[in-house]
Amino acid sequence: DEFTKWSALHLEHDGWKKDLARLTTKWETLSAELEDVKQKLSAFA
Repeated sequence: DEFTKWSALHLEHDGWKKDLARLTTKWETLSAELEDVKQKLSAFA
């Protein structure tokens, strides 16, 4: 029925939001690490 469909969509949407938040956090961490490496490399150069 409609409610079940809507409920499933809603749960799926929540899942996407959580995945996106996780990916965003991971990306920020990787970006910070990359900056760190770049600074170390330029210190050696």
